[in-house]
Amino acid sequence: MPDVPNERPATRKLPPDSPPKPPLSPAGTGSGDESACVWYVARGGKNQQEGPFSLETLKEQAASGNLAPDDLAWREGLAGWAPARDVPGLFAQPGTSTEMLRPVAPSGVTPPWVRKIVEFLTHPMFFFLAGLVFAVAAVLTVFGSLIGLVLWGLTWFDGAVSFVLLFIVCEAACGVLEILRRGKEDKREASVAGHDE
Repeated sequence: MPDVPNERPATRKLPPDSPPKPPLSPAGTGSGDESACVWYVARGGKNQQEGPFSLETLKEQAASGNLAPDDLAWREGLAGWAPARDVPGLFAQPGTSTEMLRPVAPSGVTPPWVRKIVEFLTHPMFFFLAGLVFAVAAVLTVFGSLIGLVLWGLTWFDGAVSFVLLFIVCEAACGVLEILRRGKEDKREASVAGHDE
């Protein structure tokens, strides 16, 4: 490989038969310190050689996204060009700690967003408002049924009955949750009063 000045990476045409050659293998990686080697790359499947680069520079380019795992890399001592993903230490291997993983809550711990949703859905006001919506829907359905009966001989009273039933269920749930909430507050007040004595 001809010498290339170290001031800035050079770009040269590769011979047409250069990329791709056999991938890196432990036996074909050559000998010596990997970090002291001079590397050349061909990006995006093009026959344009860039380099020389140190391994550290290639790691920085890989981390910034300027070097893709499918780009080709070569250094003296290798049998041929290989995908950059095969260069040891250049890209994180699957299953390593550098992978971006969603943090998992420890077992038995409820994430805060789930607690907020549950708190909202079990609040008596939620059921009161839902019941109010169903009551309005029932009234509108009854009026629509009356208009439909007069104009076209059609009714939607069964829909109105469904909305009325949903209204009753929501209002009952609202009442039950309010009773449970008051019971918890009374217990809390009693335990605080017991500690004060």
